[in-house]
Amino acid sequence: MTDLHLVLTDHGKFGWTIESPQLPSIIGGRDTYDEAFQFARELCEEAGWSPLPKFPEVHVQHPLVAKNGLEYLLRTHHSDDPAVRWSRMHLTEALTAHLHLDDIDDVTHAGQPPTATGERLLISALPEDKLSWCEAQLDPGAVGRFVVLRGDSTDSIAIGNGKSARDDSYETLDLDLGPDAMLRDALAALNKYKQRSRETSERRKTLIALV
Repeated sequence: MTDLHLVLTDHGKFGWTIESPQLPSIIGGRDTYDEAFQFARELCEEAGWSPLPKFPEVHVQHPLVAKNGLEYLLRTHHSDDPAVRWSRMHLTEALTAHLHLDDIDDVTHAGQPPTATGERLLISALPEDKLSWCEAQLDPGAVGRFVVLRGDSTDSIAIGNGKSARDDSYETLDLDLGPDAMLRDALAALNKYKQRSRETSERRKTLIALV
């Protein structure tokens, strides 16, 4: 069974909203994070996900407008492991500062369509995150850019949930990436392709579409 992923979005003075890719019918909101989290559990149980298989995967996201005027959603997974949570939050803070202070290079959002509400989704990730786990937190047809920290710099990859008709995308099977492959594997596969594209003048592809 796919794990249950909850996405709680902070809208400032307007409170928090609740979503779940596994339960698209649930909708709700509360004033605070704690209230929204508890209400989300109740909504999931009412929608038939009961008893909850384990502590649900909780993702918190914050809307942000970059210096260049583009709208983003910054998402962080709230891991039960304090060290892992700190690593993800540290990267989110770095991304927030970057968006506030610098214009984003076009490459950052190349191949990444906006969400249904117009923002581009940036997700703080770890190299060992599995592609299946990345996919499970995305709505069907959605695309998120997963960003990992490599020393003092970042690397990122746009991942879409589902097959893509875009001609700038790979499917995971094309790259010999199974559901247990990790983000580091996907980044290595794309970097290998980029190296080949430089040597052969092929047009680089920017998006992985999970199948």
